[in-house]
Amino acid sequence: ARLLKLLRTNVPALRPGLAREEDVTRVQGALGTIVDALNPIRNQASLAHPNAALLEVPEAALAIDAARSVLNYLNRKLR
Repeated sequence: ARLLKLLRTNVPALRPGLAREEDVTRVQGALGTIVDALNPIRNQASLAHPNAALLEVPEAALAIDAARSVLNYLNRKLR
């Protein structure tokens, strides 16, 4: 999440366009919150580490889709 914030503030390509700039900035901030929430899921509820309790399929898909959305956004902005 810290890296995403640093990128947003220091990489001009990640600045939102002029249309709905304030709203897009809020969404970008929410992406940081998502990234922050994914870390404990990865560490404590996935196969990335030995864990007794894993996410159920719908929640695992939610986490995967959220991570993909963040990465797709960065990929499109940084081309």
